[in-house]
Amino acid sequence: MTPPALVSSPEEASYLLSQGKKFAAQGQSIRAEQYFLAAYERGVPQAEVFEWLIEVTIKSGRLRSALTYIKSELRSRPEEIALRQLATSIYWGLGLSEEAEQSAERLALSKALKPEVLLFLGEFYHYCARRSDLAVIYYRRFLGERTVGKGVVRVQGALNELEGQEPLSLLALGKKERKEQ
Repeated sequence: MTPPALVSSPEEASYLLSQGKKFAAQGQSIRAEQYFLAAYERGVPQAEVFEWLIEVTIKSGRLRSALTYIKSELRSRPEEIALRQLATSIYWGLGLSEEAEQSAERLALSKALKPEVLLFLGEFYHYCARRSDLAVIYYRRFLGERTVGKGVVRVQGALNELEGQEPLSLLALGKKERKEQ
């Protein structure tokens, strides 16, 4: 996004932002986007406008526009993990596999990868990029961080699939635990 070019009263900028929200609520995403951009140009901080722009462009299926805003934001906040994840997903959704893999690689270089990001990377490399070697690495790192909870059974099943092991059904897993007791 370009820096604000127009300066006007805070009331005008606030009015434009509220109109953008109104149009977004009505499903008029292009008009909402125009109002959000006008509000930004008239002094509403980028942080207040950015999420609205992303929401209306994605909801309306205008992924290239969303990606334009995300790339601009990533220039000023390159370590923003959630944005990098979103960019990776959008690149892939647009069929830009090379850009998606480059974005995933930058994401993987982030300093503090939470379990959710490790899961995202594992699934990206497994199902999208078809890089089982990298999928296994991120799935194992995920399991190193989380042994119970959301995604654990799914990751264990994916690892079994990737490593050529016979997948265990939850029913079989329950029987195995009962036999051991």
